Amino acid sequence: MRVFLMICIALLVLPQAFAATYYVRTDGNDACTGLSNTAGSSGSCAFRTIGRANTIAACGDTIQIGAGIFEERTKVTISNACTGSSKKIFRGAGTGQTFWMAGLADVNEAACTADSNPGVYRCPVPSGFASDAAGNYHYCFVQRNTNHVRFLDDNGVSGDMEGPVCLTWNTAGPGDLSGKEGGVFYDGGSNFYITPWDGLSPGQADFWVPSRTGYASGADGPVMITGNFITLQDVTIVGAAYTNLAVSGDDVSVERVHVYTGMSWFNPQTQRALLRDSKFMNAYRRPANGFAPTSWGRTNSQTLSMQGSHFTIENLESYAAREGIGFTDGASFGTINGLKAHGHHNHILKIQDGAHDITVRDCITYNGQEPVFIECAYNLEFSHCTFPFSSIVFQANPLKTCTPPTSNVDFFNNVWCGVHYFDLYGNTWAAGGHDLDYNVYMSDHANCYQNAWLVGADSIKFETLSEWRNWNGAPARHARATPTQQRIRLQTPG
Repeated sequence: MRVFLMICIALLVLPQAFAATYYVRTDGNDACTGLSNTAGSSGSCAFRTIGRANTIAACGDTIQIGAGIFEERTKVTISNACTGSSKKIFRGAGTGQTFWMAGLADVNEAACTADSNPGVYRCPVPSGFASDAAGNYHYCFVQRNTNHVRFLDDNGVSGDMEGPVCLTWNTAGPGDLSGKEGGVFYDGGSNFYITPWDGLSPGQADFWVPSRTGYASGADGPVMITGNFITLQDVTIVGAAYTNLAVSGDDVSVERVHVYTGMSWFNPQTQRALLRDSKFMNAYRRPANGFAPTSWGRTNSQTLSMQGSHFTIENLESYAAREGIGFTDGASFGTINGLKAHGHHNHILKIQDGAHDITVRDCITYNGQEPVFIECAYNLEFSHCTFPFSSIVFQANPLKTCTPPTSNVDFFNNVWCGVHYFDLYGNTWAAGGHDLDYNVYMSDHANCYQNAWLVGADSIKFETLSEWRNWNGAPARHARATPTQQRIRLQTPG
């Protein structure tokens, strides 16, 4: 009986006993076992690539990635169907310490030489370069180190990027590049011609090129999580694709992760995702030959698309892309606690296409055309948020049928620059079902002037608090309330 009990106990603890930690180091080798945090070329030593560690590690295992720059040319798909008691964990040495260069090949900067055209460097094309990426802004030629890359667009949005930033493809030749900062020309053979950002030398800049193309639209990219109970921590992901971190599994945690030069995408089937203490940055791309100062907003880019359900976001920052964060395609039952989003050409927060039951707390958005854009969304709550730049927009597109319609949108303890009702909402917003009058402070501070009307509906617009307060007409055609009875009670903060 005693022997039988011992066997039973051993079987119960067997999964835990075999949980392993695999190590990845820049001085490791994929011929190693990965079970020792030491350098080497074979035997008990660390792996060289994250992709190799991923293929070996199972649910319950931890992949410990050391400090350094990891060239991951091939797509890493994490597909393990794990459980809450047996997660698969990827843990780096910290953002700014561990760089996961996803879908990228490294340029040998030591072999770069100054070209006859002033300011232009000629650099050899590395093996593994996906040549069909040349000229296509969807595929980013990365300069990993920058200090001060200025973006500006026609909406008055501007800022400075540092860290990894995309170069702009040039198709006219090396001579055309001279005097144009942040550009790259591929000669179709063995050379790139580059004008680095910030006047850096190639060695200081550190260039990386796309190693593959052909990603599907949506949740597909060089870091792809299709499995369940996967945890990603303490790394910086830099990629060439439009989407660099793609998630379609359940119970995925992204903690203390920075994603640069491409967006992160969570598919509609994703449930219970956790994003904590993370940043999504520098996704701006310019079109080929788009060297004008205002070219940054003329191509598609976004930092984060959340389409899943029952998600939690805590302490997140979004910066420098055409679009900021989208809650779309039925995104639902989500909570955001702590959000800073800025430097976006168009919508900073975009909530549309059936998104519902989303709560946003402790949020600030600024330096963008529209701080919040709401269309075909319902059961939304914003509390303790500040929108100090431009107007919140509600849009009812006559070409869209929303079922249910936009309804039950609550704003509590917020500061706004203004609100604008587009299209049909100018006629129907007074119908009720919303709470916009509990400590909602309307501001006419100077920061609000850019692209903002204090209140706008149909062709009637107000630029100041006094103008709105003193007006006695209806706010829009067929509206059923006077300004003092209207959705917003205008107050003075404090």
